[in-house]
Parts: sequence; structure tokens; C-alpha cells
Amino acid sequence: MDKPSLGLAPLAVRDIFSIIRDLKSEGTTILIIEQNANTALRCAEQAYVLVMFRY
Repeated sequence: MDKPSLGLAPLAVRDIFSIIRDLKSEGTTILIIEQNANTALRCAEQAYVLVMFRY
């Protein structure tokens, strides 16, 4: 999923991540690209953080 919370109201974000957690509990593997790191990390088993430096 590419930025599933982008532009959504906080209640909608909560609902989206609730669905993601439900899918995870069913054994579905999900790759999420998300700028809201705190929310994504709460439902993740593994995480990779990419940092972009500008010089």
C-alpha cells in the first residue's frame, strides 16, 4: 500500500489501519509505504526507514 493515510481525516486513518491489522491477523503479508511512521510502526513486525539527505 502506498501512503494509505495520505489526505484522510484522523478517524478514517484509524479505520484504515484497523483493517490493515485485521488483514495481518489473518496472515496476509502487507508492504506499506507510509509517511505517518508512528501509526505504521504500531502494526508492523518489521520496518525499514529510508532517510533522504539533501546536500
